[in-house]
Amino acid sequence: MLTYSLSANSASPHHADQTELFSRGQWVTERFTEAEIKAYPRPATTLLR
Repeated sequence: MLTYSLSANSASPHHADQTELFSRGQWVTERFTEAEIKAYPRPATTLLR
């Protein structure tokens, strides 16, 4: 489990936001549920090289 935040830049407002949520026992809501992903009509995978 990772508890650190998104930004390594200490001046960013997101530098410690995830750590603060974790310390309060809170979580970020998932962006998409499994049902929403499965309901998408044409899922595709893009491979970047």
